[in-house]
Amino acid sequence: MKFVFRMAVREMRSSIGRLLFFFLCIAIGVASMVALRSMIQSVSAALLQESKTLTAADVLIWTERPFSENALYIIDEKLERHGAMATTQSIETTTMARPDDDESQVATMIELRAVEEAFPYYGTMELRGGRPYEHSLLRNRGAVVRPELLTRLDVDVGDTIRIGDASFTIRDVIVREAGRSLSMFTMGPRVFIDYADVESTGLYDFGSRLRWQILVRVDGDEVQELVWDLEGALANEFVRVRSFRDAGDRLARRLDRGESYLSLAGFVILILGGVGVWSVIRVFIAQKLKSIAILKCLGATTRQVLLIYACQVFFLSVVGSALGLLIAQVAVSLIPSGLGFDLKDVEYGLTTSAVVQGVGVGLLVSALFSLIPLLHVRLVRPLWLLRPEGNLSPSTKRRRIDRAQIVAGAVLVVALVGLAVWQAGSLRIGWYVCATFVAVAVALHLAGVGLVKVVSPLARKAYFPLRHAVLNVSRPGNQTRVVLLAVGLGCCFVLAVRNIQSNLLEQFAIELRDDAPDMFFIDIQPDQAATLEGRARRLGAETVKLVPVLRARVVGVAGAAVQLDDYEAVREQGSLGREYTITYRNHLEDNERILDGAFWDGAHSSDPEVSIESSLRDRYQIDVGDRMTFDIMGRRIVAKVTSIRDVEWSDARNGGFMFVFRPGGLEDVPNTYAGFIKGPRDPMERARFQRDLVADYYNISIVDLRDVLDALAQVVDKVSLAISVVGSVALLSGAMILLGSVAMTKYQRRYETAIFRTLGASRRRVATMMLLEYGTLGAIAGIIGAVGGGVLAFLLSNRILEVPFRPELVSNLAAVLIAALAVSLVGVAVTLDVVRQKPLAILRVG
Repeated sequence: MKFVFRMAVREMRSSIGRLLFFFLCIAIGVASMVALRSMIQSVSAALLQESKTLTAADVLIWTERPFSENALYIIDEKLERHGAMATTQSIETTTMARPDDDESQVATMIELRAVEEAFPYYGTMELRGGRPYEHSLLRNRGAVVRPELLTRLDVDVGDTIRIGDASFTIRDVIVREAGRSLSMFTMGPRVFIDYADVESTGLYDFGSRLRWQILVRVDGDEVQELVWDLEGALANEFVRVRSFRDAGDRLARRLDRGESYLSLAGFVILILGGVGVWSVIRVFIAQKLKSIAILKCLGATTRQVLLIYACQVFFLSVVGSALGLLIAQVAVSLIPSGLGFDLKDVEYGLTTSAVVQGVGVGLLVSALFSLIPLLHVRLVRPLWLLRPEGNLSPSTKRRRIDRAQIVAGAVLVVALVGLAVWQAGSLRIGWYVCATFVAVAVALHLAGVGLVKVVSPLARKAYFPLRHAVLNVSRPGNQTRVVLLAVGLGCCFVLAVRNIQSNLLEQFAIELRDDAPDMFFIDIQPDQAATLEGRARRLGAETVKLVPVLRARVVGVAGAAVQLDDYEAVREQGSLGREYTITYRNHLEDNERILDGAFWDGAHSSDPEVSIESSLRDRYQIDVGDRMTFDIMGRRIVAKVTSIRDVEWSDARNGGFMFVFRPGGLEDVPNTYAGFIKGPRDPMERARFQRDLVADYYNISIVDLRDVLDALAQVVDKVSLAISVVGSVALLSGAMILLGSVAMTKYQRRYETAIFRTLGASRRRVATMMLLEYGTLGAIAGIIGAVGGGVLAFLLSNRILEVPFRPELVSNLAAVLIAALAVSLVGVAVTLDVVRQKPLAILRVG
């Protein structure tokens, strides 16, 4: 081993320039993986730390109707059984507030929360100016409000506001609250009042959507058992239960799509680094054949020679990983604290698991991709010094199948599957990525074999550059396989990341279209619809759309593939038994398309027909021709499924429904209307618009989405920037690695280029020869890589990220042209670098 280490140090010292590219490949890959995963893990950890603050309790029990006596009895019994330490009640609703002044013409949507004295169990209520929160601020019709309310209504502390039938005095301004909504956005400024004052508002009488809540404090060991016990006992009481852990998990799941993309990008960069490592080691070993033969002549065993180069690979991998950690630390330190998340105490830094995973994967990838080229050391015999081509001739390769390399290739594929699963946290992602890797590698190999056969007749052409370009492609020890694999695999993964990035950004653009409605009306009575629509148009609404809506449950299915005879059988199917919002109409919206069956024409029909969303067929095997039984407002309706629709849920202009009925069968069923409106942009005009609309209709609630859309636009800008940056890093890193891999081939072209120059070939002829050779290889690799990248992007977009896939044909075509041009230019550039040297100097060294 002393001999091995001494020789490894000497080899690295003499070849450090050539091996510099090796650890740069590893450094880029490790830095990407560690930085991206550390960022996600830091945010996820902060979310879990705040999970109790988000619910303000250990367990939250809530319902959208008053708790029944039976439900309260069950809750009391379960809480006592599991040793609940304390409970407090709360009521939430969305309603309107306005200054308590008849001359005021402004109003705004608020999120009202009525709480008891014990609220909150966890978290703090921070008031403006540092004043401590006390429940006494809410007694005798007091209120604490968010600062946005003061601006919208032009009021201040000490003024009174009107909520329903009651007036409330603003006692203070709350700047940070506990138990806030789990959504990233709120429908309006939060207002806190005393639980005892809710009845005085009269909101019970006007059909407001109230949410009654019981907040529970319980020992941590009993939390999950209590939740399971309550869920089972309250299944038929329309009461829902969650723990603080659920709250944290729900927020964490919002990061899944971004984490999947970022993890994929990091892993792709590392795979590209592995391709670069393979290229470097292959060229390095090819240049060291004479040294290896000399070592074997002097008595060195094959095992010792392998260990010499394996030690170099390990050392450079460690150095590259260390450099990658340094780059990742710098990158993470530049991330603004709390970027894009309303979280406190988010400390971005390198996490232990991300470091271990990044370094581990980096070392494994470098070892795996180095394994196959290192095995060529076994084939070098001492006879190589006298007959260099003898022991590596094509005839020898045909006679002997190198089982070790076949096993190494299989180990590489299996290991890549495991690494992809470990990195992305999904077996499907692992299989998709590695299956694409193998398929593209095989396609590139076959393309190389086919290219040799196709161009062989051109070797007899008189044109010197063409003749020798063909000979370079087909001769022993050629660069065809190296360039095709490096460029083809690189294009595949870079274009896959680019296509996924494009689809994600397009999805965000759809969600924020300019013509999307920014107000949502609910609980509009049928006799109010026409008047409200006319009033909205007179007040300046850009668009007004009213849709009839009803609430329904599936209570039976009679189909070819599924038979559900009653509601209990439906409930066993999971979410199929939940309550749905349904509608009826005689047309498709712009965000819908028919996948199967036929949508009805404009005529009404008394025979019920229903069109279902495609996911219902995928999950429950409900298909065209099946009959479904619905409970709609207490009425049983049996409808035939006549079509399957695909709904673009992210297109907010038209909303979406799981079930759409044919007109003619539901008009006589009691229903309400929902309205989609795009109103004035100016805040004051908008407030007056809302006030005038609801002046006579206390039953109607208006959800103002303007603030939501503005906030969403800001977040989308940040997310889009992050996706664009990551995609650009992947693209740039991949391009650097691929072009570097091509550039490394110059060490194998030095000797032959010197011979061409000695025999009188001009620089133009040598450059043209290289341009033809590398341009052809780059174009073929680009085409195969683009096809493979498109397939991988389709699988990951649809199956993992759940984003509609739209092929980037123009981008892929441009990528093929760029690949051909870039590879050609790099091939020519590195050749000219050799041409500038004296041929004699190269021949002496060679």
